[in-house]
Amino acid sequence: MPVARTDVRAFIDELTASCEGVRSVWKIGLRTDGPREGGAGAPWDLVVFADRSSVDALRGAEGLRRSDVRMRVVTDGKPSEAACDWVQTDPEDAYYSEALSRVPIDGRPVVRVRRRARRLWQHGGVQ
Repeated sequence: MPVARTDVRAFIDELTASCEGVRSVWKIGLRTDGPREGGAGAPWDLVVFADRSSVDALRGAEGLRRSDVRMRVVTDGKPSEAACDWVQTDPEDAYYSEALSRVPIDGRPVVRVRRRARRLWQHGGVQ
């Protein structure tokens, strides 16, 4: 069953209430416009830009652990493990490249694909 947009809003509300250091929340991956029913992987792939203290707060926030949300927290201002070559093109959109594998396969280089990110929340106001 797909996660409703209002459900991800409730998750973001709880996230930002639990961690005051969150600066923005972005939807990444193949489903930037929302989850698709029957798709593989977590319906909501999120990148959260936050300060270092938020990482500790998130580790202890049991209520934020959900099987329908995969969340990566970025503390240095640039997604590294979650994505590379992050380029914000306007306040609502960004693009990044993501590795399809972490290591070369059969001597071929790691294949990277360009993906879109959509901002769901920004400190100081909800989109």
